[in-house]
Amino acid sequence: MSETIVEKTCSKCKQTFPATPAYFYRKLTHLTSRCRECSALDQRTYRMQQSDRVRTNQRRSYAKRASIVQTQRRADRRTNPDKYRVSARLRRQKNRDRINALQNKRRALNIEKARMQARAARLQHREHRNAQARAKYAANPEAYRRAARTWRAEHPEQAKILARRHRLNHPETERAAGRRKRARKAHAPINDLTAAQWREIQQAFNFRCAYCQRQMQRLTQDHITPLSQGGAHTVTNVIPACQSCNSKKWTGPPLIPVQPLLFTLARMRSAITPQTQGAE
Repeated sequence: MSETIVEKTCSKCKQTFPATPAYFYRKLTHLTSRCRECSALDQRTYRMQQSDRVRTNQRRSYAKRASIVQTQRRADRRTNPDKYRVSARLRRQKNRDRINALQNKRRALNIEKARMQARAARLQHREHRNAQARAKYAANPEAYRRAARTWRAEHPEQAKILARRHRLNHPETERAAGRRKRARKAHAPINDLTAAQWREIQQAFNFRCAYCQRQMQRLTQDHITPLSQGGAHTVTNVIPACQSCNSKKWTGPPLIPVQPLLFTLARMRSAITPQTQGAE
């Protein structure tokens, strides 16, 4: 025996629907006279016509229960952080110009405070920001190189000042870059040795020459297989040597049998071949 379906007619659109909450909103003990679509349309029309009144009522209602709402939002944000990140990202994309204008105005009024906050944020999240920057650069290195070349061409004096400051503050990094450039010109098959790895190699040899065992402050990089003979500029082909022993060896075989480091704890550069370096 089939059940009888009770129907109800909307008082606005005059269409007939099943008398269920799927088609009509419920009011305590009965259903509304208008269907859900007509009720939603009425609400939208009212909000558009009475926008100021609606905002005033919303502010008044929020002020009454602000502490409760804030507590609920904090709990929800801890429970569903991804949802809030997505909504915040969408809101920023939708209102990018307005948000940027407000931020610029706020910075202009409190320039010193903004600088201190930015400096503190950089120090607090240095590793995370550096990792993000490395990932972005690795994904599209040519675009970053092109942008850097363009900026240097447009700001030559400022580029010289920054380069001079970097050389003074980071002499080991500058020397490592110069050695990689030399290896690149020699068409080394692997060119990934960094200043941190070279420092670790010297520590492993106790800052002594691998051939004469003399301990000294300044050691040179000796390639077991010379760069001119197809050797790589990498951890497994580099040992510390004094200038005298390095000159004696020159492009010949090692003066005595030596064991280079097989790996280091320091992070290496991504392996670069002569073909990819030609694009720089």
